Amino acid sequence: MGRRTKPTHLKRIENSRDRRPQALRNGEPRLANDPLVPPEWLTRAQLEIWEHGLASLPPGLFKAADRELYLSWVFAVDLRNQAAQKLTNSSLLVRSATGNIALSPYQRMLNQQTVIMKSLCAEFGFSPAARTGIVITEEVEEDPTDRFFS
Repeated sequence: MGRRTKPTHLKRIENSRDRRPQALRNGEPRLANDPLVPPEWLTRAQLEIWEHGLASLPPGLFKAADRELYLSWVFAVDLRNQAAQKLTNSSLLVRSATGNIALSPYQRMLNQQTVIMKSLCAEFGFSPAARTGIVITEEVEEDPTDRFFS
């Protein structure tokens, strides 16, 4: 199984070195530019994570079809935060019912949610490594009088 095909809009943003016409697929489906609306049943903490995440992204990156996947990221962040808070008030190791020493369930939850977050961050381009190929060039206006002074 090979590498997944990169969407055309990302190829254009990242200034892809592949300039072949077939590399830029013009027939890709385009999603509606509807805003991402949070569900009403989110807790206050989850709503803060939702708003913070969207405020940190370029506008228009997520479409309404991405809502459930983004919601999974919000839940992973919220559960990880809850596990981290509980872990600070308890020990890393606990005794099981049989008397064996085991890793705290909060530590396991923290680790699981971090793995989920990492996978979703890579999918969304949230991580610094995912953003390394993105190049945004500033458009410079040409001054009509420049030809007289060069």
